[in-house]
Amino acid sequence: MMGISQIPGHARRLKKYESFRILDDVRIRYYGKLRLAKSLGRSVGNRVVTELHLVTGKTRTWMETLDIQGCPTVIHPKYGNKPHYVMDPITGKFTGETF
Repeated sequence: MMGISQIPGHARRLKKYESFRILDDVRIRYYGKLRLAKSLGRSVGNRVVTELHLVTGKTRTWMETLDIQGCPTVIHPKYGNKPHYVMDPITGKFTGETF
């Protein structure tokens, strides 16, 4: 497997995103800076997430709304006419979708 510095576009993404995580398989997730919510409520804010598949070179991008523990409560894919995926704030499991 190639070193992290040999991944195409990695240095550029490090400048754009706040952190990254290497997943168990052949993917890397880059996490954008948290944008705080404008009003008090169950969410703290949201951030952009981009996932890079190292074998295919394809990327997926979505917005995550985070609760006070930093767990995603809503996930909104950024391409196509896709719904918002709602997560249970306690279990973190998918509970449904909404537009």
